[in-house]
Amino acid sequence: MACTSPTPAVELGAAERRKAAFASFIGSTVEYYDFLLYTVAAALVFPHVFFPELAPGVGTIASFGTLAAGYFARPVGAVVCGHFGDRLGRKGLLVLTMMLMGVGSVLMGVLPTYGAIGMAAPVLLVVLRIVQGFASGGEWGGSVLIATEASPRRKGLFGGFTQAGGPAGSLLATVFMTLMSHLPGDQFVTWGWRVPFLASAVLVIVGVVVRLRLPETPEFTRARATHRTVDAPLATVLTKYPRVLILAILAGLSGLLVQGLMATYMLSYAQGIGYSTSSSLDIKILMTVGNLVGILFFAWLSDIVGKRRMLMTGTVLLLIVPFPFFAVVNAGSTLGYAVAMTAMYTVVHPLVYAPLAGLFSEIFPANVRYTGTALTYQMSSVIGSGLGPLAASALLAAAGGGTHSQYIALMMTAVALVTMVGVLATRRTGVTGPAGVPDDAQDPVGADLA
Repeated sequence: MACTSPTPAVELGAAERRKAAFASFIGSTVEYYDFLLYTVAAALVFPHVFFPELAPGVGTIASFGTLAAGYFARPVGAVVCGHFGDRLGRKGLLVLTMMLMGVGSVLMGVLPTYGAIGMAAPVLLVVLRIVQGFASGGEWGGSVLIATEASPRRKGLFGGFTQAGGPAGSLLATVFMTLMSHLPGDQFVTWGWRVPFLASAVLVIVGVVVRLRLPETPEFTRARATHRTVDAPLATVLTKYPRVLILAILAGLSGLLVQGLMATYMLSYAQGIGYSTSSSLDIKILMTVGNLVGILFFAWLSDIVGKRRMLMTGTVLLLIVPFPFFAVVNAGSTLGYAVAMTAMYTVVHPLVYAPLAGLFSEIFPANVRYTGTALTYQMSSVIGSGLGPLAASALLAAAGGGTHSQYIALMMTAVALVTMVGVLATRRTGVTGPAGVPDDAQDPVGADLA
């Protein structure tokens, strides 16, 4: 789709841009704290608390199945919140999604166990997970747009603040869970895991206050003032930009798969081959700090070298790295495990994840950008982060358990190839040159409806 007369970007002043970046980061951190508490609990606690009647391996698969249920709710949240975010504005939807996430987490913290109410416990767990998934599905796209629409000339960096909220929230959740895991005896499984879920109520209040103070984004304000909003954003995306949507989903798969495996599945895998729970959680803290730094660095760098080029570099690494990665992890050395996990999460994952927010937000016009951006990311998330841990658990079980990780490594390389196809098939979008000036003429969509 040719781009003929791009509309100049509307950019806020420096103070307003910083406020938007901070609000995007802190809000995303709170959201991911709530959402990622579940991932840690799914690996370490829920098989014992909500699926005690199942064999250990089957219980783990069932627990990750409830994790996947939340991911399947994400596209629904993306569509619903995207519709109203494109019609009414970004700000109000971001407050709503945060409140929904907090309610889901607090209710999980008081949910009775299987031993208390039987099958009703895992059923209610799934329902609350779906509420979380719906909220998270609407959160990411709006959070990205709050930041990137405040600074359209630096979409990579400013989108990276939302991406960095993931590891920040994960770090906070992991630290809290790690502290609770050091409780004596079985107190962690009995009640300790509930405390971080209940504490989310305080964090949600902070996040809501921050977001209530945000102004609406200038690009949406301009679209509404010039009557360029559309009645059916989803239909517009599906009918006018289906190719862009599909290719962008493929481009996001590797980043979301690696995130799902490293942040969630590897806790269960490490525990299964002999690493202690406390060691795994301590290492997760180290690698998450590295992930936070790596995402911000590569998000900044993506505005200079190009988002597409950075994604290609990451996918090439993913064709090589998985087999030696698992070889080091399977060797049984805690130091080796720490080095392998930290390297994967500090370098490889940020390369295929950090550029996604900037890339997705610049390939859709403002009047359907919330829907397009949110749906793209959440569909990649369903396949990568949602089904990834479940598929890894099933592959390991089929291979006989233990350290038979070759099929998981093969899955990672196969998804890297799919991502490579998606990146290669997309046109370059908004890549920034060395001087920091966006090449608007390369935007296949943004200027078309401007």
